[in-house]
Amino acid sequence: MRNRLLQLPILQAFKKSILLILLIATAPVLLMAQQTTEAAYEISGSVTDSNGEMLPGANVLIKGTSEGTITNAEGRYTIEASAGDTLTFSYIGYLSEDIPVNSQTRIDVTLMEDISQLEDVVVVGYGTVKKTDLTGAVSSVKPEDMFLGPTANVEQALNGKMAGVQINQNSAEPGGSVNVRIRGASSINASSNPLYVIDGLPIDNSPTITGSGTGVSDNRNPPNPLNLINPNDIESIEVLKDASATAIYGSRGANGVIIITTKNGQQGKTKVTYDFAGSVQEVARKVDVLGATEFATIVNDIRQEQGDDPLYDLDAVEDTGDWLDEVTRTGYIQNHNLSVSGGTEKNTFYSSLSYFDQQGTVISSGLQRLTARLNARFRPSDKFTYGVNLTNSYTNNDNVPAGTGFNASAGVINSALELDPTLPKFNDDGTPFQSDVVDMDNPLKIAEVSIDEETTRILGTAFGEYAIIPDLLFKINLGFDRVNSRKDTYIPSDTKVGINNGSGIATIITGDQSSRLFESTLTYNKSVDDHNLTALGGFTWQNFINRGFNGNLDGFTTDAVQTNNLGLGSTENDNLNSYKNSNRLISYLGRINYNYQQKYYLTASVRADGSSRFGENNKFAVFPSFALSWRLSEEPFMSNLEFISNLKLRTSWGKTGNQEIGNYASLATLGAGGLALLGNQQVIGFNPIRIPNPDLKWETTTQLDIGLDVELFAGRIDLIADYFIKNTDDLLLDLPLPKSSGYNSILSNVGSVENKGVEL
Repeated sequence: MRNRLLQLPILQAFKKSILLILLIATAPVLLMAQQTTEAAYEISGSVTDSNGEMLPGANVLIKGTSEGTITNAEGRYTIEASAGDTLTFSYIGYLSEDIPVNSQTRIDVTLMEDISQLEDVVVVGYGTVKKTDLTGAVSSVKPEDMFLGPTANVEQALNGKMAGVQINQNSAEPGGSVNVRIRGASSINASSNPLYVIDGLPIDNSPTITGSGTGVSDNRNPPNPLNLINPNDIESIEVLKDASATAIYGSRGANGVIIITTKNGQQGKTKVTYDFAGSVQEVARKVDVLGATEFATIVNDIRQEQGDDPLYDLDAVEDTGDWLDEVTRTGYIQNHNLSVSGGTEKNTFYSSLSYFDQQGTVISSGLQRLTARLNARFRPSDKFTYGVNLTNSYTNNDNVPAGTGFNASAGVINSALELDPTLPKFNDDGTPFQSDVVDMDNPLKIAEVSIDEETTRILGTAFGEYAIIPDLLFKINLGFDRVNSRKDTYIPSDTKVGINNGSGIATIITGDQSSRLFESTLTYNKSVDDHNLTALGGFTWQNFINRGFNGNLDGFTTDAVQTNNLGLGSTENDNLNSYKNSNRLISYLGRINYNYQQKYYLTASVRADGSSRFGENNKFAVFPSFALSWRLSEEPFMSNLEFISNLKLRTSWGKTGNQEIGNYASLATLGAGGLALLGNQQVIGFNPIRIPNPDLKWETTTQLDIGLDVELFAGRIDLIADYFIKNTDDLLLDLPLPKSSGYNSILSNVGSVENKGVEL
């Protein structure tokens, strides 16, 4: 029956009607789909930033789908889409933009920088914070705020840029040493120099070698170790001043911390940059000395008053200029920098090569520096990032004796000021004239004394970061720093010292410093509603080794080879010395940064330092700190004061230490004594030279800071004010001992010193 019913005409007509209705209902959909497929076409264009620079690697997506492409190395793209689609353009650090296609075949887009992502970030110990979130006293300088012309070192670029940071150059000679004091000197015997941290590596910035050599009466300070850093490679410099900021460095933070961060490559096309800077320098003001005629006249007048005959025939005296003009000149400085940088979204690099040459205003003096750098970052996955920062530097310092003594002990300047101006300057053959009567060298002859110091430094860090979970980051940082220096000094046999000695004198001084660093840290970041927390915990280990050698010989029959063949000298008066010492630090650290509604801030840190430099009873010490700040500008009652961009009140308290007293100061040590007889052979004996002090510990500085930060008219006017009190206790001083003890003194913790002041 069923089959028969299906064959009825009425039912067949019903089936045809249903099929026709379905066909009519679905026709628009099928037609639209067909039209959509047919309407897809090629769209091309470019993506640039607000400066017109192309943005390679920018994302171009069809909104609502996963279909898309990225711009090529020239910032251009090609994609297939339809007239009804919307393209989404995005790039890290820039605001995304949606643009409807609307039958366009070319779409060029300019992306604007995301200001919220470009907020100033300040580097602090073992991390970074937003400038607005700072609770401690930290000064930051960017390259655009520094004078990066032909400067020999970083400190010259910082001079006058920060309140509370005093920078004084000890010597005007090329590469001369520099004193940096942060909030005053806090020590008497221990160093008052700040700790330098370069790309996460705390470095030993003490001089590798000291002294100028036998026969050179010289009060020269050692050259500045930071001459080996190219200022043009620097991305930012942060100076940590209060205990809240420096306590994370524990026993090395009492004198402040200077953090130097070098440049990294940026995502985008490869950029090649070359710049040159040059300048000239002259003696600003010379001492007005007597000319030959004036000098001879005065001498004759004095002798006449004493009843003696005149010494000079004034008609025969010839004025040939003063000695100071002979040994000074117009010096030049030239600085060449070549850098190449770039990268993709996952990998970036920065490399540079620099040459610096400074000719001193005193003849025969100068400084040459050659530096090379490579910084690279790699991100193979969203969880793992690693990178390296490497620099290799070479400097050559040409110096002249700068002693301030008299007669044969005078340096170039002193002899030029004191030597008889009536004496001839040159012999007939053009060589410098030497008087047989006056026990003082011709300044031109002193300038021939060779004092050359060559230094190479290899400094690098390698790090790896792994996100265990999105909020928990594990980081390992490895560092290495090695400095090799050699100073060659040769005093010619025809100088006064050489004549008195009977021959030339050669001295070689070498020094080698190295350090190794291992750090591991865990950083936890979490934000829940109005609560923001960053917690840091870590372990660090650092080892320092110093080695050196110095020796001198005389008795050279020729000045031709100088220090290049000591075998030509006499071993009768030779003097050889060598040394090696080391120290190490083991530390545990932790820090918590918390803020509520970005208005109320708390920072607490602690570091436990163990140092091999101190006595058995005080190997470890703990350095805590606390800081609070309140951003009043975020409070509702400040909403009507729109011209105040930021207003923050802060206070901090903490303890830091100073361990810069050298190695083995707490131990009983032996030194070379007098001659002794071993059988029938004469040998050098040993005797104790230091009494042990097992209770010796570091100096401790306790600091209180109250500060106010004001930013007006969207940052056009900034005011930072701080009042601080620093009290340093347990000063490291040598206490005198009675002679009956066999020792002169013992290094002990005695006394205190206070620094306080206002910074604006």
